[in-house]
Amino acid sequence: MNKKNSSKPACKLPRYVVEKGNRWYVRRTVVINGKKKQIWRRCATKTQEEVNRLLFQIEEEIRKQTNVTNSKKFVSLATRYMLLKFSQLKSYKTLRCIVNTLCEHFGDKKIWEISYADILEFKAKRLRTKTVRKRQRTYRSVNYELSILREIFNLAIEEGLIDRSPFRRGLIEKSKESRRHVELDEEEKEQLINACAGNLRVMVILALEAGLRLGELQKMQWQDIDFKNRLILVRAENSKNSKQRIIPMSQRVFDTLQEWRKLSKGAKVFTQKHIKRSFLKAKQKINREDLRFHDLRHVFATSLNRKGASLAVIQQLLGHADISTTQIYLNVSVKDLKDAISLFDKS
Repeated sequence: MNKKNSSKPACKLPRYVVEKGNRWYVRRTVVINGKKKQIWRRCATKTQEEVNRLLFQIEEEIRKQTNVTNSKKFVSLATRYMLLKFSQLKSYKTLRCIVNTLCEHFGDKKIWEISYADILEFKAKRLRTKTVRKRQRTYRSVNYELSILREIFNLAIEEGLIDRSPFRRGLIEKSKESRRHVELDEEEKEQLINACAGNLRVMVILALEAGLRLGELQKMQWQDIDFKNRLILVRAENSKNSKQRIIPMSQRVFDTLQEWRKLSKGAKVFTQKHIKRSFLKAKQKINREDLRFHDLRHVFATSLNRKGASLAVIQQLLGHADISTTQIYLNVSVKDLKDAISLFDKS
């Protein structure tokens, strides 16, 4: 009785160990020339040492076979990934920079050679490396680079170059991302608007009171503005997520655009180049060099939230596919926290 029980495993077998009859077998799957192949080895004894020995033996056999067949280098796959993504993106400048960075690190390696340890090394190196402006690189930017790398490995699986990705949970640490907290009170808003002129002044007003992205403003045409019904149309081809949306105009936006229409020439609403350079000068005038143009969308969302607009409505106005993205845009100040606690004091 004891002899019979001693042949059974004390715990659940790992997925690469299969029990058939009264024997153990080690099984691994490998992709060669786009086809899956299973390699089986019979264990001489039912011990972990024997399993480890056979696993090592199988891994060596896999390396020998894939070294010949799966010889594609990372740079080749990354280039193919870029070509596939090119048709889906409005702008691929950022993606191209990230892929170039990945290729500098992994370029000459074959796809199957890249391990989890290699990715950890890349992550640590990127966190140590300063940005072009000599600033500390954020977890958010490194996480974005890692997400692109993960997509490239997923493409390798689809094309049969590897059977599994070297990525593991925990590589992308969202919890360590620091959120930008930007506040502009009503006085600061007016100071910023007054520090701007021409195209930039109108664009800042539309960003603060319509929540439009800089790219959407630069592509906007007069035919997208319905003065009769006081609506602004953001076309799908001009939107970041390729979805059309309609934004009602506030009185200030309506008046500003009507005045600007008299001065503007051509089909496009805004024609000025180097907007970021002009915005840099404007924020320096009000001593808010930490401000970015995109932060004005955050200010827009926060203002609406404090005035009582629902999260779902703000999501639609911002054009977010996921409401969790909208929540990131809402800044909570100390005053908001105090106001919330003061509700207990009200009878």
